[in-house]
Amino acid sequence: MARLAAQAGVARFVHMSALGCGPEDNAPSAYGRSRAEGENAVKQYRPDAAIVRPSVIFGPEDRFFNLFATLVRYLPVLPVYEPDTRVQPVYVGDVAEVVGRLATQDGYVARSWPLGGPQVMSMCEIARLVLKETGRDKSLLHVPLSLARLQAWVLEKLPGKLLTRDQLLMLSRDTVMPANESGFEPFGLVPRSVASCVPFYLERYRAGGGRAGIFVPER
Repeated sequence: MARLAAQAGVARFVHMSALGCGPEDNAPSAYGRSRAEGENAVKQYRPDAAIVRPSVIFGPEDRFFNLFATLVRYLPVLPVYEPDTRVQPVYVGDVAEVVGRLATQDGYVARSWPLGGPQVMSMCEIARLVLKETGRDKSLLHVPLSLARLQAWVLEKLPGKLLTRDQLLMLSRDTVMPANESGFEPFGLVPRSVASCVPFYLERYRAGGGRAGIFVPER
């Protein structure tokens, strides 16, 4: 895409990567290394590219909070892998707003844009939030790493791949911004919080289901 865009004379090129996956970060997972390779490939043809590096993205149809909520609906306990690892979840609409600006406005070329939400959360805190918002009175199970690796080895062979060994490697490191930063400051944006978005779409996992309607998160 970068090569074709350069040949066609496209004015701006925006590449989606991931926080903690840049070339300088020496990512432990194949996912992270592939993102770094992607950035390098883009820069060969578009050194002026704007590279977006979000933390874990959340939103109504995400495979993050929804996955936790699905597990807590059907399992007697909620398993938590790497419970102390921290992430900085960022709302999909805020990431899209930044991408739109990078694609349509001048002054944003030839640099990376790491993005995170307003709150840093551990995996254990995320699990507790899901239990609270789904109204489920269940225990958390902190899965030992040796058992987690065995489970991942089995699950990654099944359809859906609920857990893989590479995901465990991703969870071995925090995915957060520098202290007190979100990355949205240059755009004059205040990213939306987990608390303003996630409770709305996790209600459907409560006993008896939840409300329906148009999701309009507040900042």
